[in-house]
Amino acid sequence: MLIPLFLSCNSKKKEMKEYIEKELILFLYSKISIEEVGLIPVNLTDSIMMKDYLSSKYKIYSFVDSMDCSSCQIVRLRKWKDLFKDLNSKLSPIIIIFNTQDVLNVKKYMDLYGLDFPYFLDFENKFKKVNKQIPQKGIFRTFLTRNDSIIVVGNPINNKKIEKLYRKEISTN
Repeated sequence: MLIPLFLSCNSKKKEMKEYIEKELILFLYSKISIEEVGLIPVNLTDSIMMKDYLSSKYKIYSFVDSMDCSSCQIVRLRKWKDLFKDLNSKLSPIIIIFNTQDVLNVKKYMDLYGLDFPYFLDFENKFKKVNKQIPQKGIFRTFLTRNDSIIVVGNPINNKKIEKLYRKEISTN
């Protein structure tokens, strides 16, 4: 009875790997659009700062979907604090986008954990609607862009190898 279970696990791993590879082929190097989306910025003090922020050569995007537990995601964002300070000093903004109606909860937890970096609110899921190429799976919700083209996919907080890739890309160009 153990053999079919083992084969089933291997089959599922293979299917997942094939799915990820297929999605990456479609996703990598696609263009991300943010400016015409109409997101609401929080902790960006003026329109000049916002324009500079959004016109940076490199940007790290992390998209928090409304289906995710916002407070759970914000707890994970605490890990971004040091990376944000370091990469933001290299002019690589981290753009956190919350697709949520629960603004008070997001603000409460961001304040509670001392997360004072800029983030954006997307009440109507416009970011996903404009950027249809973003796959549904959560593993694709954090990525690095160069000139608005996706060049690295994955969360640098969860994976040191991906963090190294982000840093390498940002520092070599």
